[in-house]
This record gives sequence, C-alpha cells and structure tokens, in this order.
Amino acid sequence: MSLTRGLALLLALSACSQSPPATPDAAPTPDITTPKDVTAPTDITAPTDTPAPTDITAPTDVPSFDADVIDVIDGAVDAVSDDAATATDTATATDAATATDAATATDAATATDSATVADASAGGYVRPERVTVPPLRTVDLDGGPFPRTDAGTYQLFSTEHGSLEHDPRLRDPITALGACAALVAGCVGPSSPTLDQCVISAPACATATPWSEPSACCPTACVDAYEAARRRGDDDLTAFETVYFNAPDCFPGVRAMIGGAP
Repeated sequence: MSLTRGLALLLALSACSQSPPATPDAAPTPDITTPKDVTAPTDITAPTDTPAPTDITAPTDVPSFDADVIDVIDGAVDAVSDDAATATDTATATDAATATDAATATDAATATDSATVADASAGGYVRPERVTVPPLRTVDLDGGPFPRTDAGTYQLFSTEHGSLEHDPRLRDPITALGACAALVAGCVGPSSPTLDQCVISAPACATATPWSEPSACCPTACVDAYEAARRRGDDDLTAFETVYFNAPDCFPGVRAMIGGAP
C-alpha cells in the first residue's frame, strides 16, 4: 500500500469516530408580557367654563297694527266681556231663583211639619195617608134565606107584632148614610188600612143629596166631624159611632127622618 493511500484511510477512520454534529438550538421565545401598569384616566372632567348665552333679546321688529285693526280687536274684546257679564248675571239670577225655590220648599215643609205637630199635640191625632177604598159589594138576596114579599121587599124576620123588611130599591138619607158607613167599614183591615185612613179616604159626595148619586159616598162634613172628635181625644171607634150613628148631623136629611131639626 502506498503512503498516500494509508494517510487517506487514517483520516477517514478518524472522521468516523468523531461525535455527530450538534442539533441547532430552537428559536428563542420572545419575552412579550401584558403590561400591568396601564390605568384608566381619572382626570377627565366636564368643562365648566362654557357660559350660558345671555344675549337673547326680544325681537324689536314686531309689526304695528293700524288704528282700524286695533278698533276691531277692541270691539271683539268688549263683546266677549259683555257676553261674560251677561252669563254671570244670568247665573246669578238662576242661583237667586233656585235659592228662593229652596226657601219656599223649606217653608212649605216647615209649615206641614208644624201642622203635623199641632195635630199630634191636639189629642194625639195625626192625619194619616189616604188609601184606596174599595166599592161596596153587591149582595144578591134572591135564592137566599130571606123570603121576598109581594111588594118586592125581602123579609129579614117577623114576629106577631110586625116584621123587618129590606127594600133594595129604596133611596133616601137613611140608606145613603148606611152605604157611607158600609164603605168605611168594608175598607178597614186587620192591621191596615186603619179606621182613620178609611174615613178620610171614602169617596166624597158631590151634591147635598147623597142618595141621588150613582154610587155610595160620604159627605166631607162627616170627615171633618170625625177628625174633630179624634182631636178632642176620642178613639177611632168612639168617634166613628158618634158621628155616623149616634149624632149623624153631618149627613143631610138624616136628622129630619129620625126626628128633630133637619
């Protein structure tokens, strides 16, 4: 082997025994960090040196109206004022009339109350409210227990001394008084209407001959006499018996028929 080839072989072996080349280092990581000393600004304040506008002035170039326009405006104002005054006067007059009516109604109510008190103090009688008095009931005597006579009357009973008969066709002061009393008696109820109510509510006679009227009625003089007795202190039944039966002077023609002055 030549010297040259020997040297080349030694160099090759020497190269194979050396360590492998080092791996290149990785790229360094940058040291970028979040800043911690950043703070929000606190010195931001609203401006206080902005002056308010003070130079606003009323316009001075308002047009003026001529005399005719002013006269028209004044006339309209006067008309409105007159209408307002008229309305005020009307309202005042209405209020005055209303006050007068209220005072009149109050006076009337006071007078009514005074009359009621006066009635109450006179025997304790106070005139009650009126009621509706029913008409007389008709009674059919035919076929009943009372025999009919040849004269057309009904015989109620008889004795050896005489008989009592009823003639439904008879019209005179006595029958008219009986019809009036029957109207009042037929109106009275167990608790109401009361005898006082029925007396003052019975149909009033229109003439001085009640027996000639088409239906039963009572003279107003009998109502007046009854109320006078109640104010004197008579109870209702006593006043009714006195006025309509014991001393029926209020009923025209009765006194003449039963004896005494007409």
